[in-house]
Amino acid sequence: MLFFLATVLLFQAPSAEKLIDDLRSTNAGTRAKAREELKRMGKAAVPALENAERDPDPDLSLSSRALLKEIREALAVDAVKDVVKSGLDKQRSGDPDGAIAEFNRALEIHPRSVDAFLGRGGSWLAKGDVEKAFADYDKAIDLSPDSPVAYRARGDARTSRDDYRGAIADHSRALELDPKYVEAYWSRAFTWRRWSSWEKAIEDYTRGLELKPDHAEAYHQRAYAKAAVDDVEGAIKDCTKAIELNPKLAEAFGTRGYARLTKSDYDAAIADCTQAIELDPKLLQPFNTRAAARARKDDAEGAIEDCDHVLDIDPKNVDALLTRGWVKVRNDDDDGAIEDCTKVIALNPNLADAWNNRGWAKVNKADYDGAIADCTRALEIDNRHAFAWNNRGRAKVFKGAYDEGIEDCTEALRLNDQLSIAWDNRGWAKIYRGDYEGAIADCSRALELDPKSAKALNNRALAKINQADFDGAIADSTRAFALDDTDTEALCNRGLAKLGKGAVDGAIADYTK
Repeated sequence: MLFFLATVLLFQAPSAEKLIDDLRSTNAGTRAKAREELKRMGKAAVPALENAERDPDPDLSLSSRALLKEIREALAVDAVKDVVKSGLDKQRSGDPDGAIAEFNRALEIHPRSVDAFLGRGGSWLAKGDVEKAFADYDKAIDLSPDSPVAYRARGDARTSRDDYRGAIADHSRALELDPKYVEAYWSRAFTWRRWSSWEKAIEDYTRGLELKPDHAEAYHQRAYAKAAVDDVEGAIKDCTKAIELNPKLAEAFGTRGYARLTKSDYDAAIADCTQAIELDPKLLQPFNTRAAARARKDDAEGAIEDCDHVLDIDPKNVDALLTRGWVKVRNDDDDGAIEDCTKVIALNPNLADAWNNRGWAKVNKADYDGAIADCTRALEIDNRHAFAWNNRGRAKVFKGAYDEGIEDCTEALRLNDQLSIAWDNRGWAKIYRGDYEGAIADCSRALELDPKSAKALNNRALAKINQADFDGAIADSTRAFALDDTDTEALCNRGLAKLGKGAVDGAIADYTK
């Protein structure tokens, strides 16, 4: 029994007073060990250290004061942990006022709590009080200048008020302090995106994914950035990976649908967007993308239905207004198209498509000056807008400015030689300049690109009539009428060709019809 008691006493932890004596030792190792033991004792060591702080030995007094500061800081940190956690829980549940109250309480307990300042800053930001948020973030950085979390938080706040340069500096500082801080890569990538620096965003998403390769949302966000730089295949691949990791990530289906739309894979785009909508009916972008895909499959009713759904929820949704205006002008609702495009222009006057589409509708309504003005504005915004060159050229031809019309259509074809309507419009202008061979060549090219273009058939028929190729003209106009049995222009051209052949009764029949 005596041996047992001796053993217990031998291994019993030294008292705080004994450790204070060790702080007086001339042996550096003994003093270091005593300091660690006193810190481990925590609150139990405080009375002895307070006495030692008043000791006449200056070395012991200074050492004890430093230890007291460390222990009290650690005790304060422990004391506020649950309060800070409560504040964060309220913040996550959408109760910023309740969260701020908890963080205030935490700061009363521990006025130097970095976590409390960061939490309260986030709550101020949620309430829209940016200045108070920044004051808290700045205080957190003052207290802990080596905290990557604090720099990342302040960077996120700067992004929210469009201070992209400052945000990038903060996020970069966070990564200097901790190169493996993956959330800082996500934050900086998001800021690059907001700044339209897509390639840099892709770089940061890639770095983040090297650290965390199973992050579905990061694959989706990188896909979004890739789509913005026309890396359509890369975007589809990343979305597919995101969906493999999280089959319920609706946004990834929506973004993949958009990428497939740009590839003209309309059925796949519609399927992806429909899946996105089923997973999250509150998302609006998949409705916009599906509307565009449906319109290109000539499902005008379905396209407008999707646009209307978006606009019922968000009447100022530019994408939906722009798509609906485009669908309307393609389907002869020129007044509706002008109304939608005018709304888009009021919301964002720098969208070339809106000016072009309104100009297109105005051409159809014979407002040629208005059309030329709108298309010119589109070209001031984007002088590589092939459709705007074409529509302005068409308006000029209608006004009788044939040479100028030919110039505009030629520029449209330089930018996009697959634009069948531009070949046709240039061919039509050439008829009026007496260049029938050139007109036939242009209209024939238009028909190679779009074999169902009744307009190109009619224009080629007219050129052939002027060359006295009446049989060729009759064949073209007959084909045009077969495509559209309400096409009076085809009947007139066929009647004229028949008249040229001396088939008066046939001509009268076509004119009468």
